[in-house]
Amino acid sequence: MGIGLFISVLCMVSAALVEMKRLALAQALGLVDENVPIPLSITWQIPQYFLFGAAEVFTFIGQLEFFYEQSPDGMRSLFAALSLLTTSMGSYLSSFSLL
Repeated sequence: MGIGLFISVLCMVSAALVEMKRLALAQALGLVDENVPIPLSITWQIPQYFLFGAAEVFTFIGQLEFFYEQSPDGMRSLFAALSLLTTSMGSYLSSFSLL
């Protein structure tokens, strides 16, 4: 799980670098307060999505292994379901924060 968390830090650094590039381009073109798209290719986001996917794989598999090894036999599926529930709740909270 530690590897996944470290990769997620790299993902956030990548996202910050892309955002700095986008803001610099917006300032150079004078589009900071305008309601127009910035002419920046979407391919700049490929590294951060690749890193995010790799981080999810390492973290989620580590969580499942932890829950299956450390939980009693009758509660393994419950803990796996709770793990998925926390992931879904995080996605819902992220969606609500973007509104």
